[in-house]
Amino acid sequence: METARRCGEALLALLNDILDVSKMDAGKLQLERIDFDPRACLEMVADILAMRARERRASSSRSIDAALPSRVNGDPARLRQVLLNLGSNAVKFTARGHVLIRAEPAPDGRIRFSVTDTGPGISAEVQDASSSRSRRRIPPPPASTAARAWAWPSPASSWSS
Repeated sequence: METARRCGEALLALLNDILDVSKMDAGKLQLERIDFDPRACLEMVADILAMRARERRASSSRSIDAALPSRVNGDPARLRQVLLNLGSNAVKFTARGHVLIRAEPAPDGRIRFSVTDTGPGISAEVQDASSSRSRRRIPPPPASTAARAWAWPSPASSWSS
C-alpha cells in the first residue's frame, strides 16, 4: 500500500514537472530550499524503479552510504525528478540487466547521486549526431539554474545565488 501511495505521489510530481519545463525554458524556475531526508528521497525513487525494472525483467538495487547526512537543505521534488528521469531511462534501455541508484558524500561536502546500468549504451556515432543536432536546436537552461539544480548541499553548505 505504501508503494502505491508513493507511486501516486510520483505521478502528481510528474504532472508538476511538465509544468516546470516551461518555467525552466523561461529561466523562472524557483528551487525550494527546505530541509529533507535524502535517504528517504532515494528510497522512494528506488522503489518506483524496482517496480519498473521487474516489469522489464531487469533487476535494480540501491546503495546509500552510511555517512550520508539524514537532513539536508534543498529541493527534494527536483532531486526526485532528476533521479526518476535518469533511473527511468536506465530501466527503459536495460532489458534483463541491472540498474543501480546510489548516494554518497562527495569530497566537497555535497552529496553525489548516480544511476548506472548494464544497458547497451549509445554508440559514439549516435551520440555525436544527436549532440550536434541538439546544440543547434535546443538552447541550454541558464547556467545558474542548471548548476543549482545539480548542487545538493550538505547541512554545512549553503545555497548561493
